[in-house]
Amino acid sequence: MKSQTRRPSASLVISFIALAVAITGTATALPGKNTVDSGDIKKKAVTTKKIRKGAVTEPKIAKNAVTTGKIAGNAVNDRKISDYELVGGSYVLVNATNGATAAAARTAAPETELFSKGQARIYAKCFRDTGTDTTFAEVYAQTSANGAVMEGEDDHPGGNAAANFLNTNTLEVDRVLAQETATGNDAGYNEAEWALAFPDGTGLTGQDVVGAKNGNLAGGNGLYGSGNVCLFQGSILG
Repeated sequence: MKSQTRRPSASLVISFIALAVAITGTATALPGKNTVDSGDIKKKAVTTKKIRKGAVTEPKIAKNAVTTGKIAGNAVNDRKISDYELVGGSYVLVNATNGATAAAARTAAPETELFSKGQARIYAKCFRDTGTDTTFAEVYAQTSANGAVMEGEDDHPGGNAAANFLNTNTLEVDRVLAQETATGNDAGYNEAEWALAFPDGTGLTGQDVVGAKNGNLAGGNGLYGSGNVCLFQGSILG
C-alpha cells in the first residue's frame, strides 16, 4: 500500500508565515552575511531623527571626514566657539604724529583700530612730543555702554563711584591697556596683558606687544624703518 503525502492547506501555510513574522519581526536576512554595511543602506534612509542623541562620538568619525564644505552656514558662531584674533595678522607699523606736548600730540594722532566686538573696541595711537623728543605707542580700550570693567595699564575694576567703571565718557588717557616710549635716538619694546568685560556679555583677554622708535638707531633701524614710528601686535581671546 503506497503512502500518500498530503500538501499543507493554504490556511496552514498562512499560519506558519504569521508565526514566523511574529517571532522574527519584519527584518529580512541579507543573503550570505550577518552584518549590515553602508552598501546595504538605502540612500537617505538614515536621517537625523533616526540617530540617537550622543550616538555619533568623535572616535566614530573618520579622520578628515568632516570638512569645511560639510558644515552648515552659521553652524559655528560666537556663541559656540571663542574668537581668536591676531591683531594685524603679524604687526602694524604706524608713523608718529607730532605735537608740542604729549597731550597735544595724543589728541592730534589718528586712531588705528585693532579689534572690535559687541560693545568693545580696541585701538592704538602713535604720537611724538617734540618738546621732550619722545615717541609714545599706546593701546586703548573703548566701550559703547557704561559700566564695563578693565585691567591694564589703567584699571577700572568697578566700585561705588561711577569713575570706578570704564564708561563712554572715560578720558582716553585713563583707559590705556598697553604703552611704550622711546626718547632721543632709541627704541623700546614692551609686552602687556589685560582683561575687559562689558555689560552685553562680551569678555576679552589680550596680550599686546607695543614698540616705539624715536629718531634713528646707530646700529640700524631694523624692522621699524626710518623716522619716528610705533609697532603694534598681539592676540585677543573672547
